[in-house]
Amino acid sequence: MCLSLLQGAFWGLMVGLSVGVVRMILDFVYPEPGCGEVDDRPLVVARIHYMYFALMLCVLTGITVVTISYAGKRPDPSKVWIYTLYHKLLIEGTETVQVTPLRRTLTSSP
Repeated sequence: MCLSLLQGAFWGLMVGLSVGVVRMILDFVYPEPGCGEVDDRPLVVARIHYMYFALMLCVLTGITVVTISYAGKRPDPSKVWIYTLYHKLLIEGTETVQVTPLRRTLTSSP
């Protein structure tokens, strides 16, 4: 079982963006009909509230990320060691990060 988070995150983003843009375009193309008019909009626009659609889109994106992450090949560990600061500091042997405060100097103008 291999895990490739980079590919999964990218394709999850692309699937979520694509489905969301399609829904947005459908919302603009098919406006809500007035009172007494027949609602002939697509089902996803006419019957599914946007908050329920957002929940379904979140689940779809999560499934895409997990599926592609497990289906992809494992990246070379020598290329991903710097993805997090913790691992970079751990490998370098540094336990703490030294932060120096900024000092403001006031200069008098002549």
